[in-house]
Amino acid sequence: MEKASKKKTNTILWIALLFVFVLLAFCVENHVSYYVRRIILLGGIYLILSMGLNIIYGFTGMFSLGQYGFMAIGAYVTTLCYLSPEVKAQQFRLYGIQEWVRAVHMDFFPALVAGAAVSLIVGAILGYILISKLGGDYLAIATLCFGEIVRVIMNYCITITNGPMGLSGLTGVLNGYWVFGSVLFTVVLAARIKNISYGRALFAISENEIAAESCGIHL
Repeated sequence: MEKASKKKTNTILWIALLFVFVLLAFCVENHVSYYVRRIILLGGIYLILSMGLNIIYGFTGMFSLGQYGFMAIGAYVTTLCYLSPEVKAQQFRLYGIQEWVRAVHMDFFPALVAGAAVSLIVGAILGYILISKLGGDYLAIATLCFGEIVRVIMNYCITITNGPMGLSGLTGVLNGYWVFGSVLFTVVLAARIKNISYGRALFAISENEIAAESCGIHL
């Protein structure tokens, strides 16, 4: 009975949270200035980034400093896939653009999925290489180096990323509903991970890696 009551309470809280996020997104889209709206949306994006850091450091205790590198990869892939060839040609007019980069074009949601997929693949490869070999401070240094490598590549591959000048053109699609919807999805996902066997394994690693491995958890 107590378990059913707790489940009902949690359901009510999640519904209330969903209502708050929808209301906040509506207010951001209709009742604030462009400057304030931009700050709020950036805050939401960085909240998503912080939730990712919370999962790897808060749950497992593994100190990673490369989150901004994965974020950059996802952001550039999404933007380059979404922008039309005409817009890309205009933004890359100073140094030119690779033809294969200019030719890629898709709707926003498929572009968002593509950016997430590429970032996920890079993260999985890097995680497999680093976590199997390094730990503690060495892992933090290695992931920090990865983030700096990504930053340097983004700055100097001018015909692919437009270098330090960056990319623009997501103003029409990047709105409060997308950002706060993604924030809510990330929060729900992190909360669910805590309550499943995979999440408990992450917390076990945080408490004691040797004991967790002796219990059959693959670090």
